Amino acid sequence: PQDYVLRLINAAGGVKLAAWTSPPSGQSPDKTVEHDVVVPVAAAGPLAACDLYGHESRIPVTNGSLTLRLGGATQYITVNPSR
Repeated sequence: PQDYVLRLINAAGGVKLAAWTSPPSGQSPDKTVEHDVVVPVAAAGPLAACDLYGHESRIPVTNGSLTLRLGGATQYITVNPSR
């Protein structure tokens, strides 16, 4: 219930995901527990990802899904670049 994945679409049709988790209800941010989640995507990989600090990486797509390591800091995954 504390996991969030938002699909963001710009005017040019570019699609990015913003993903993060939060601490249990009533807990402080330092109680956030990192964990993996599987997210279905309609894309071929690997996909470009960027963390809150601007560090870039590539995330493989396997069988129409990506596995994300969620933490308290938002990460951004480019699914479909702007045209």
